[in-house]
Amino acid sequence: YRMSTGWARDQRVYFAASFSRPFRDHWLESEWTGSPSRNSLQGTHVKGCFQFIGGSAQPLAVKVAISPVSIEGAKRNLRQEASGWNFDEVRRKALETWNSALGCARVTTANRDEKVLFYTAALYHAFLAPQLFCDVDGAYRGPDGEAHRAGGFQTYTVYSLWDTFRAEHPLLTLLQPERVDDLIQSMMAFYREGGLLPVWSLAGVETNTMIGYHSAPVILDAWSKGLTSLDPREALEAMIESATQDADGLRFYKWPAPISLEEARARDVESNLQRVASIERRHVQSMGTVVNGYDRTLTGNTMRYHSPVPAARSALISRTEAEPQPIEWETAAVPGFTQSKLSFLWLAGMDAGDDGRRFDLYVNGERWFRFNGPKVRDRSFTARGPGGATLTFRATHIDQYNDLFGFMSLTVPVSAVQEGERLQLRLQGETAGTRDWIMTFEHPIEIPVLPVDRTTSTAVSVDRVDGPTLETELQLRPVRPYRYIPADWEPESVSKTLEYAYDDWCIAQMAEALGDEYDAELFYERATYYGSLFDRWAGFVRGRLADGEWKEPFSPTAASHRQDEYTEGNSWQYSWYVPHDVRGLIELMGGREAFIAKLDELFETSSDMEGTAPPDISGMIGQYAHGNEPSHHIAYLYSYAGAPWKTQERVRQITETLYGKCPPGTS
Repeated sequence: YRMSTGWARDQRVYFAASFSRPFRDHWLESEWTGSPSRNSLQGTHVKGCFQFIGGSAQPLAVKVAISPVSIEGAKRNLRQEASGWNFDEVRRKALETWNSALGCARVTTANRDEKVLFYTAALYHAFLAPQLFCDVDGAYRGPDGEAHRAGGFQTYTVYSLWDTFRAEHPLLTLLQPERVDDLIQSMMAFYREGGLLPVWSLAGVETNTMIGYHSAPVILDAWSKGLTSLDPREALEAMIESATQDADGLRFYKWPAPISLEEARARDVESNLQRVASIERRHVQSMGTVVNGYDRTLTGNTMRYHSPVPAARSALISRTEAEPQPIEWETAAVPGFTQSKLSFLWLAGMDAGDDGRRFDLYVNGERWFRFNGPKVRDRSFTARGPGGATLTFRATHIDQYNDLFGFMSLTVPVSAVQEGERLQLRLQGETAGTRDWIMTFEHPIEIPVLPVDRTTSTAVSVDRVDGPTLETELQLRPVRPYRYIPADWEPESVSKTLEYAYDDWCIAQMAEALGDEYDAELFYERATYYGSLFDRWAGFVRGRLADGEWKEPFSPTAASHRQDEYTEGNSWQYSWYVPHDVRGLIELMGGREAFIAKLDELFETSSDMEGTAPPDISGMIGQYAHGNEPSHHIAYLYSYAGAPWKTQERVRQITETLYGKCPPGTS
């Protein structure tokens, strides 16, 4: 046997060999060891040496069988699969087997070179993997390192899914449908034994090479075509498990685990909040008709906080920094029947102090109110705006830092709004270079149970620690999941965001087909995240930082292997990767004509690249790189934009210029 650690970190190969002539001696040797060994040797370039009886003119035949499980398994494979010694017969059967496999497709052409290219350069190589990974009795070694026995299917390995999910696996459903169930069942067995679906498995173990959880589209494709007998609900469970792990930037798509109010208070020496007032009945009655002042977030930074309200987990926050970031949200709709005035009410918090920095509140794009942060002793204030509108803050609690928490209400005459209207509110601090803040909590208030006396709890608690620690906490544990992978926290962020979006769409399709509305909605939403990285001004997808800013500098031709925002590519090549929503991509790029013009530019621009581009980016036509998988679908996008003749032109150009009867002539 041979045990090695390399690309596959625990690769075990058991083998058995049989010779047509007896040998008088044998030993092991390595170029890095001084003396040979009889039974075992550890090193590199280890080889077995045999000294045979008889002259060198006598033919020597060798039969070798391998097993992933045991020496006995290798011997059993040898006996069953190569019982005879007729080399020419074995060769003939191998030729028949390959001719039968390649005969699944017929090409009619007078050009023999085209046939050679199709059957050898293309089809033969496509059928080389995944590879059978079990003994004749079904035994195999799983990703847990244990021996297993397949029940009702043959086990496969070498799932280089980043390379194969786009074209090869769909091709196998058409040309070798009889193999598909074994391939899918092998993936599900990998999940049961290893905890996740394969990413890039080799010799039965996970290498975690490349990005994505591309088992999802392969499984969906096979199941939707009726080519596998898997349990679809277990398959969905496996897909979701892969899509909701913490690795490879996926943690930025997840809500942080909430902690209780008691745990939050235990972090501080003193109790976090102290009640200083209540919202009383007279306050509510003076508001007229009360409507939720927060319904959904539009833009802005967030921080996490703790509240006895189970659904409340986060708050939008704006600071008076050198480059202040606004926060923006939308209210609930104006009801049909109201009193003479209407109040939009939301949970709020404000930094209190003597400096009293200025904040502006905009309503539907117009500045209505300008107010200063309150002093600690104030605890409440009212600002007046146009048309009799008022903005009131009333603190109910104060923390050990003398910051105030309570309710803010925007009150307007009924004549100022229309039934069904939702106001867009935006808060922004002045440019002061300080850290004064104001918060809007991302939690709609349950208006029918609005607290009206001192016995009803309205407490909120904000996680506060020393300055530097606070900043680390806010950066590493975002409150609201990102809609992209931040480029300053995760390599290959653009490629991951786009490829995850397609995988998520596949999961949503599976969930929807199984009637799982919750997961279908969740993953359809995640499938739209690609749009977060499309810069309309630049016309490309590009890296975005955790604070929402675009990463600079930016060049669509820059490529640095696994050290920037792209996986074996650049922005020119990855800006087209939205296979599940081509119409949405066309719209982002400005419509059909602009989309076609951009495709033309891709194929016609210079092939020069900046940075340390990997050799995988090859087979260049402009910035189109046919030598690597991310570009392979691009020529077909012309058809989606209504220009199929351009697809025909580019595909013909690719096949005639980038394929040939030589090693570089395959792709």
